[in-house]
This record gives sequence, C-alpha cells and structure tokens, in this order.
Amino acid sequence: MFITVFPRTDEEFCELLPLFDMALRGFDGPYILSDVKFGESPVYFRYGAFFMDRLDYADGSTGYAIQAPDGQKVHDNRAAVFTLPAFVEPPDLIRALVEERLNPAPGELEELLHPYVVRSSLHFSNAGGVYLADSDRGRFVLKEARRWSAFSSDSTDATERLRNEHSALTALAHVGAVVDAVDYRVLGDHEFLIEEYIPGVTVQAWVASNYPFSTDPTGLSAYAVRALPLAQQMVAALTQIHDAGWSVLDLQPKNILIDGNRVRLIDMEAARPLEASAVGSIGTPGFVPHVRTSNRDRDRYALAAVVLHLFSPSLAGSFDPSVLTYRARKVAEQFPADVSELVNALVDAVPVDAVATSHPFRHAAGSALVPANRLVDQVCNGIEWSRRDGHRRYPGDATQFADGAGALLNIETGAAGVMLMLARAGRDVTEDRNWLSARLRDTDHIPFHGLLRGSAGIASVFAELGDADTAEVILLAGASSPDPGADLSVRSGLSGTVLALCDLAGDRDGVARSLLDRCAASLAARITGAADIVSPQSETGNAIGLFDGWVGVGLACRRLAEVTGDDSWEHLMDICFHRELAQLTTADSGALRVDYSRVSYGYLSEGAAGIAFALAQCAPARYRDEIARLTQAVDGLISMNGGLFRGTAGVACALLPVSASGGERARLMTFTADSFLFCGDDPETRMVLGDNGHHLSADFSTGAAGYVGALLSQLEEDPNRWFPVTLPTPIDDDIERGEHNERIAFFAGPVERVRA
Repeated sequence: MFITVFPRTDEEFCELLPLFDMALRGFDGPYILSDVKFGESPVYFRYGAFFMDRLDYADGSTGYAIQAPDGQKVHDNRAAVFTLPAFVEPPDLIRALVEERLNPAPGELEELLHPYVVRSSLHFSNAGGVYLADSDRGRFVLKEARRWSAFSSDSTDATERLRNEHSALTALAHVGAVVDAVDYRVLGDHEFLIEEYIPGVTVQAWVASNYPFSTDPTGLSAYAVRALPLAQQMVAALTQIHDAGWSVLDLQPKNILIDGNRVRLIDMEAARPLEASAVGSIGTPGFVPHVRTSNRDRDRYALAAVVLHLFSPSLAGSFDPSVLTYRARKVAEQFPADVSELVNALVDAVPVDAVATSHPFRHAAGSALVPANRLVDQVCNGIEWSRRDGHRRYPGDATQFADGAGALLNIETGAAGVMLMLARAGRDVTEDRNWLSARLRDTDHIPFHGLLRGSAGIASVFAELGDADTAEVILLAGASSPDPGADLSVRSGLSGTVLALCDLAGDRDGVARSLLDRCAASLAARITGAADIVSPQSETGNAIGLFDGWVGVGLACRRLAEVTGDDSWEHLMDICFHRELAQLTTADSGALRVDYSRVSYGYLSEGAAGIAFALAQCAPARYRDEIARLTQAVDGLISMNGGLFRGTAGVACALLPVSASGGERARLMTFTADSFLFCGDDPETRMVLGDNGHHLSADFSTGAAGYVGALLSQLEEDPNRWFPVTLPTPIDDDIERGEHNERIAFFAGPVERVRA
C-alpha cells in the first residue's frame, strides 16, 4: 500500500516527515527511484505537482507541468530519477539528503562491485537494470534486482526471481546452450547476478533483420538454410534442460541469443524444476498457453511458438493459441520439407488442451475465400457487435488510453474513424453521430490540429455525413487554437488540418475558408523557411512518411493547388517531396527504403508504401522512377500486423495509384483475411486482430474500420474510399494509364528494367 501526502507548507513538511519516519520504522518497502529516502523507514519525498497540468511545447508536443512561484508553467520531470525544479530551495531538514542524492559520492558502488566495472546499461525495468561490465577476466553482464519490486502474480519479487535464476543456471551449468552464472552479489536492497557476456542478437532482432518478409521462393529457401540449424539447436537445448529436471517457463524470442551460428538461452528467471508449481509464473504473451498446463507442456508450447516465429513471424498467438496449426500449414506451403517436418513435429507435441482459451473468438481460417462484398458486411457486423454506450464507443489500439480524451473520439483510434468507414459501407451511423456529438460537448482538451488526431479531422467526418452544423461548431471552437509550430504532419499537425479544411471550405466564405486561408499561409511560410518538421504523435518517433513526414505535407500542397487554383503550391509540393526522398536509403538493388535500426519499414504509415502512395497520387509521371524504387522495397511484403497503418491492408491501399495490376493487392488482402480475421459464435461476424496481436480492434488505424476502408477501396479501385478526406487528383499524367503503370509496375524488378 502507498500513501501520498501533500503538505501545504515547508513547515508542515518538516513537521510531518520525522513523525512518519518514527511511526513506520520496522516496516520495509521498495526503493522509489524518483524520490529521496528519509530516515530508517520507507518514507520518501519529492517535489511535484498536486493538480495535473499540461505544458505545450514549441514542437507541438505536450508534457506534464508544474507551476513556479511567479505563476509560470515549467516542465514537471517524471522520470525514474530524482530531480529538483530550479526554483525550489530545500528546507534545512533535507538539504544534505537532497545534495547527496543529486551529487552521489563517486566510487561507492564501484568498490562494492569490484572487480566488475560497469561500462553501460543494456536494459532497465522496474525490477532493476542489466549492465555491461568489464573485469581483468573479461566482459560480463550484471543483472540487478531490487527488493520489493516487480512482483509477479504469485507474489514473487525481483530479488526472489534473480536468486531462482542463479539456482537454475548453477543446476544447468552442463547445458552448453544455457548462459553461465559467474558470481552473485548482495549490496543492501540490491542483488546482482553476474553472467558470462554473450555477443550476438536476440532471436527477435535476428528475425526482424533476416527474415525475407516476402513470398519470393529463392529468398525463403536461402533463409531456411540459415534458420533451420538454429531451430534444431533450440530443440536440443530444451531437451537437455528437461532431461536435467528443469523447465524454462518463459522461452521466447527475446530470451534467446544468436551468437554467430550458435543458440544461447540467456534468461532463466522463470525457470523451475519440472515438477514444481508454475502457478503465477511470469511469461510472454504469445509464448505461453492461456490455460494451466504441466511445466513440460508449457515449454513445448513455447518451443513450437518460438520456432514458428523463425519461419512464420506472427503475433496472433497472443490472442488465440490455436493459430499454431494454421501457421504450421503456411510454413509447409512456403518452406522446404525438412523445415515443415520439424515445425509439424513441434506443433503435434503440444496437447490439444494447451491451445484452449476462455474467449469465444477463434481464428477465422478460410476468410479469404469469402466474396469481398460479403466480407465487408461480416466485418461491419463485427464492428457493430463491439459497439458500446460508455465512454469508449469501440475497442481500438492501446493508444486510446494513453493519448488523452481525443484518442477515443478522433479518426485514427476513436469513434470518428469507425463511424466514417461504417457510413461508407452503407451502415446507419445515426446513433454513433449522436454519441460523438454528446461526447464532444462534454470533453475538454481535444487538440484541434491534425487530420487523424485532431478535432479538425472529426469536423470533416461530420461534414461528410451531412451534419454541417456540428462541423461548424467544432471549427469555431478550434479557431482560437494556437499554431501547432513545427508539427506540419498530416497526423496531428498543420497539413492534416489543411486537408480537412479543403473539404470543409467548399466554394463559400465562412469559418472554414477563413481557417484554411490562415493555415495555408502558415504552412507556406514553414515550407519556404526550410523549417524542420516534427510529428510528436508518430508511432516510431520519426517524422517521415505519409502521415508524419514531408511527403504528407506535399500531398496537402497538391490539394491546396487544386482547391485554390494557385499553381505555386505545386512548387512547394516538389520541395516537400525532395526533402522526404533525401531521408531515404538506397538498397543494393536500387530500392529506396525507410530504414529504422537496420530494418526496412515498408508500411503505409512512416514507410516506403505510404511515400510511394503520395508521390503516385500527386505527380506519378514526374516521380515514376522514385515510385518504382520505393515499391521494390515492399515487393512481396508480409507483416505481423494486418491493419491499415502498419499492416498488409495498408500496403494494398498504397498500391492503388501505383500499379494497374491487381495481383499484388489481391495477395496482400488475401494474406490479411487469412491471418488477422477472427469470428465468434455468429459465423456472419468478423473482427480484426489489432497491432501486436493482444486484442481485437475496431479502429481505423489498426483494426476493422481501416480494413473495411481497404476492402471498399479495392472493390472500387478508388483510394478515396479509405482515405478520410478527398485526395488530390494526380497532375502531369501526360501518358496513358496503361503505359504509366507498365513503367512503374509493382513487379518492376531492378531499376534498369523500370527505366527501360
């Protein structure tokens, strides 16, 4: 139990602190990293805000604020370290403690850890840190555990688990695939397990960097030659561990390192004797059964899931463990027989009851065989089934809970995006419209700017549904909103607002036209001023791609040229496009890629597909070479998500203006239907698995609403069916559509063939 006390004055603070210290002596508790410990009790203090307040930064982002004595808001640092606002003068009672915490004596920890010298931090969590250290005997890893921290559901804290891991590593010292324990230190409330250092990458990272994520048979066969021996080593390692009488219980891709061609298990924190109880043991979603099993069967399930991750990366097992069987069939279709034989043997070894789950939804195998019009109806049925009357209208991405009240209402993750796609599919959304109108009246602090995150985008939805009055009320409320600064993005910034206003302004004067003129002028000034672009709400933290980067700004410029008749916007469009292209990397094949941590990002949001879409939707002939090279980066792409922004449905949408050939788009939509649709008790209801595979989602960016938009756009071959507002008409398309698409065909191959 935690008790937080807010003294009104320094005098009250200095009076209460010793009283609490005396009253609580003899009690113990976790060390609070952001605070300073007082006395010999679990009493801690820090200077922080009493009321939650927000601070708007120049880049368009927001943060926590605290008020200085002069009334000015300053940043309220809520990191896991102690900080003191510059305006605070500590009372004499705590001055020495604060000084010691801000300026700790050097060398104390180093002396206690001798001969190990910490060089860097590898990881940090509530349980403690993981550090890289050197000694005269070589390089080592120090795993820290803090008392009273990171409790699991069986009431085991971090220190108990670390001691357990030390016992497991000691017992398994003869198993070559298991990391070696070297030493164990107890330093007050901190305990350290010293292990051998193993260079290499996790299986998770290895798959991300090496898996073809493509249907190309040559690439898949070459990958199998490398991956199969790794899988065989995993099988052998688990067999040895079980033969020694132990179980791993948390076997998953991040706990296995690949050192050259050798597999090593590095995390045995959850390990227990085979016959011990595993109730409440920690585990990783997707790699533990949903039901209680024996320790041996739990490991068997995990091994099958890890090996499947090598050959068929997917997150669907987090939601429905029974997808193991479907994924094994897909492996058999794509990989050589020896891979299929191993995978089938591992899946067959998992008992049927180990893949059970408590919820009624199961993987809807065969959905790709359902006619597209019927599939639209089934997914819309699923969305309507998920509708609720509370504060959360539809289930969606986890950002619904992290990004303020607007996240439940906006286009990207909220009700507005769902309502829009249902309406485009012909469903009655009167109740949704009434619900959203009421919520907007009762909700403060919804950002105005941005098509996807802002109320400007919500206004465009109401306008499309024929409710011009509500749209105008939203615009009037947003007219006094401050300029979003360097956030020029479509997602949450000025370009998104412009795109929404282009639809709202029409041919008449009024608040929408006035706002459009103002925002357009601000956008032009930002572009010509060569200002940097930021997108504080981007998924990866990078300002790149259709929704977050310069290419989205260029799309808005092209739309402004169309709406205003001012061709100078086309010049600004080209400036934006060239800035975006300058950020890309070139592969050996000539493909243009968006690279994050050595991984090519091909998706609609922040990826190559979205950039290709914007170029092709605005100026296809002018950028035909760049479009061809971008589409090479997503040739044959598969994904662990099926949604619009970071999944295969979105890539299919991106290809609509790029290629006349529907074959690749059909493959992507088939893959999405086969991999990410789930059905409950009603066979005419389908739901879509959200990003990361933990839950069903109805929202626009990750779930069923976006998938409905993707289906409609493919059926009608019209990208306007998925995009929230009107897209610009392509310019300079001076070659026939057939010839144009032949030049930038998706299966173009090397750049030389495209240019030929």
